[in-house]
Amino acid sequence: MEKEIAASILKSNLPENVMLAEVDNRLVGISIANERVKGIEMYNSFTGTMEEMRGKGIAFGLKLQVIKNNIKHGYSRMRANNSSINQPMLAINEKLGFVRQPGKWILTKSLD
Repeated sequence: MEKEIAASILKSNLPENVMLAEVDNRLVGISIANERVKGIEMYNSFTGTMEEMRGKGIAFGLKLQVIKNNIKHGYSRMRANNSSINQPMLAINEKLGFVRQPGKWILTKSLD
């Protein structure tokens, strides 16, 4: 199943903007970047690993490769969004030099 997911992702993204991690021929992580501002800024739209592989440095390595690839292709800036409750990914982003920016709060209210 993982190979089909990877193939689908590669069809809808430029291959050089998709980094895959495999262990024992099994897909365990992925990071995807998309051009946000032509020739200037890339957006890291997704980075994730299989649950059992978390905490092993895979997401960090994938995201680092995305950054290196973006530098190689002449981009000067990269953007990523982060869920406020995903502290491990927030730590990865900050370790890689991403800087927190003011954001928006999503508020909900039950009307029952």
